[in-house]
Amino acid sequence: MNTPDWSAATLRLIETAIDEDLGPDGHDLTSGLLNNGDQPAEALVVPRETGVIAGLALGPAIVRAFGRRLGSQIEFVAVAADGDVVKPGVSVATLRGSI
Repeated sequence: MNTPDWSAATLRLIETAIDEDLGPDGHDLTSGLLNNGDQPAEALVVPRETGVIAGLALGPAIVRAFGRRLGSQIEFVAVAADGDVVKPGVSVATLRGSI
């Protein structure tokens, strides 16, 4: 998958969403509760309903921004692309990193 060059406005929107998600202290509560050092972790992005995927191309930019904020390396691997028809329960992407 090619990585697009996102506009400054798009990157600011990602940062604003991260601000809202992490809260005023800048820490992700769930990751903090799970933190055992550099334990490898994996998460799947799985739709709940049939639909057409949109926005998946932003995944790498979003996980890079979260990784910078959380001080961890996160990998985003898409197995679908924007415009694909997706089915419930079938993974469209995987996130890998340490928590």
